[in-house]
Amino acid sequence: MHDPGNGWPEYRRFVVTELKRIAAIERDVKHIRLDMAVLRTKMYVASATAALFFSGLLTAIFHVLWSD
Repeated sequence: MHDPGNGWPEYRRFVVTELKRIAAIERDVKHIRLDMAVLRTKMYVASATAALFFSGLLTAIFHVLWSD
C-alpha cells in the first residue's frame, strides 16, 4: 500500500515532532500571558496603594501647615 521508499514515514515523524513543538510553544505562551496578567494586577494594586498613601500624606501635611 505505502512504498517505504517514498519518505512518508520520515515526513510523518517530522510533522508529529513539529506539532508537539507547536503545542509546547502554545503552552508557554499561555503561561506567559497568565504571568503578565498577574504582574499587571499587582502593579495596579501597588499603584493604587501608593496613590492612597501619598494622597493621605499630602492631605495631612497640608492640614498641619494650613490649619487655623
